[in-house]
Amino acid sequence: MLESFQKSVKKSVSGFFVNHELASKLDLQLKWLWIWTLAALFCISGMTSLAYFLNIWVVFWYGIVLILIYLIYMPFLARKKNLERSNFIFLLSIILATFVAMILLGGIVSSMGLIFVGLTCAFSSVLLNNARLTIILFIIFSFTIIITALLQPYLTVPEYVTPSSNLLFYVLNILWMTSTTLIFILFYIKQQSGIEEAEAKKLKELDEAKTRIYTNITHEFRTPLTIILGMADLIEKKQEAGIQEGVREIKQKGNSLLHLINQMLDLSKLEAGILKNDLINNDIITYLKYLTESFNSYAESKQILLTFSTPLPELYMDYDPEKLMHIISNLLSNAIKYTDSGGKVLVYAELGKDSDHKETFVIQVKDTGIGIKRDNIPYIFDRFFREDDERISTKIGTGLGLALTKELVNLLNGNISLNSIPGEGTTFFILFPITSTISLKKDVDVSSLKELVTPYIDNSRDFLIPDEVDDRNMEGKPVLLIVEDNNDVIQYLCEILKDKYQVEIAFNGKEGLDKAIKTIPDIVISDIMMPVMNGYELLDQLKNDIRTSHIPVVLLTAKADFSSKMEGFKKGADAYLLKPFSQEELFVRLEKLIESRKKIQEHFAQYYPSKGIMKNYSLPMEEIFMLKVGEILETHIENEEFGIAALCREIPMSRAQLYRKFKALTNTTVSKYIRSIRLNKAKDLLISTNLTVSEVAFQVGFKNLSHFSSNFTEEFGVNPSKLPR
Repeated sequence: MLESFQKSVKKSVSGFFVNHELASKLDLQLKWLWIWTLAALFCISGMTSLAYFLNIWVVFWYGIVLILIYLIYMPFLARKKNLERSNFIFLLSIILATFVAMILLGGIVSSMGLIFVGLTCAFSSVLLNNARLTIILFIIFSFTIIITALLQPYLTVPEYVTPSSNLLFYVLNILWMTSTTLIFILFYIKQQSGIEEAEAKKLKELDEAKTRIYTNITHEFRTPLTIILGMADLIEKKQEAGIQEGVREIKQKGNSLLHLINQMLDLSKLEAGILKNDLINNDIITYLKYLTESFNSYAESKQILLTFSTPLPELYMDYDPEKLMHIISNLLSNAIKYTDSGGKVLVYAELGKDSDHKETFVIQVKDTGIGIKRDNIPYIFDRFFREDDERISTKIGTGLGLALTKELVNLLNGNISLNSIPGEGTTFFILFPITSTISLKKDVDVSSLKELVTPYIDNSRDFLIPDEVDDRNMEGKPVLLIVEDNNDVIQYLCEILKDKYQVEIAFNGKEGLDKAIKTIPDIVISDIMMPVMNGYELLDQLKNDIRTSHIPVVLLTAKADFSSKMEGFKKGADAYLLKPFSQEELFVRLEKLIESRKKIQEHFAQYYPSKGIMKNYSLPMEEIFMLKVGEILETHIENEEFGIAALCREIPMSRAQLYRKFKALTNTTVSKYIRSIRLNKAKDLLISTNLTVSEVAFQVGFKNLSHFSSNFTEEFGVNPSKLPR
């Protein structure tokens, strides 16, 4: 199966790039054909005008014929269809016209160099990229030369073709042909020089495409494996408690993995031609009705209205129940998945006509979801294709579902197409031929449909966001923000971390950024593949915002490739863990990061920056933040009224943000830090100047001398008046 799957990946990706490479070559071919055509037309016009003024009428009318041929040919360059054929006819016409002109001029010697026109046309046939047509043109040109040479004794040179005019046009035509040959040489030099670059680019793009495919597929495996292994650990540790819930999760995620494997197997069988139809003859309307109703609970859980409608009371025809179940289930699953709450999904069945006016059975699956971008519609049924759209990045997938759906429809001799408007919805149309050749009238067990469609239903549990954490409750557990779009992973993480941390939840990168800025958590755990804003973007924003730059960020992801890991570290990730992960490793990583925060707190707790140091912008952002605070306090140190509110306006930050940032960096409150800055400044002044205690107290913002003395004594253990000076 793995070998077949790898071949499918290679075939799909290679096919995509081959098509694009052919399109690129055709565009290049057209470009050089236009250059050659316009250059030749310019030279022919000059030759024709000169022939007119010199009264060389054969050359003049020959030039007029060539101009007409060019004018007829040029519209064909504007379209790519049948380009080889039209170009061949064009070049053949010029060779034959040149042959006639040479005969009328009296042969090869007196042909005024027109022989080179035919030769150049034969040469230019290389632009056709067709060896057979090039050989044919060279053979025809060779025959025209042979025939002209054989007829030479019987030909008469016109009186107006003098030796001087013959020489003049020989030279001009040779120069013209030389310039045309130069165009060919430049074309091939450019083409040859670009081959290595194009090949390198193609290999890079091919490698990136395969990496994306394998990343998506491994993501589909790693996420359920995270839940399976995690729940197994919880069952083992909790003994009886949580066994039922854990078993349910393990079974559900195991079925998800089995469904993915079955899809890959079915595609392999289809490719090998060993998947056969198992047709019965029965009422397809009743079957579709029950099949649609099997998704009712799933739709209701998403607050989506799902309905089945048809004007047909019944329709007995040949169909394959299992394959039809896979087709409709895949389309319904996608429709519900990509439709927001309050939306609608409709399955509609009716009779129709195909292109041969034969009666068909038509099924429509229509939703009011996010729709599909127009540029992506041609590729939507391609194997492994995924829309590059932030609206659906939460549903990474493998790109196998719709590819398998199309293959199954084709196997049943049907046809599938779609219409989609971004932001309004998508409608899939499936047309099946109506036949009644099967004698088997076996009834279908519709009672088992609910179980059969289970793999197509996203059974992730809805997760209730916990109450907001009190920013001022700093004596409790560290605040941990989980940014993850998979409800089951969130539930599992909360289960194992709730005893040690105050847990906050965000379901995408943008929501995570907003919550991080608002609450300033002690640590962040984030996925990478998320909607709206991915984990890399979230990490970049957090590490470059002075309010959140100090927060340790752990990337917990299914992206296992080396480049993804390096990308995470380059953007400032403090740890990079792969799904499925070890609980013990996660615990240790978090604990060590919290410990590293404590070391930073010890550093900044006694940090009193000097004025002017802020010019060193190469410092870490935490250092810059503390320097900025120090400079602001230094500027306003004499103002007793300058406190937390004023500092918040200067930074700028909210009171809660400033409080959380300071607590994380210094393990002290803002007010205590401001007081320490004032008292340390007072100590410096008392030691280095002759100012009195009262003067110093006023200079550092204390208007009450006794208050200053008591605070100073509490801070340094000595009364300011007793300080050695």
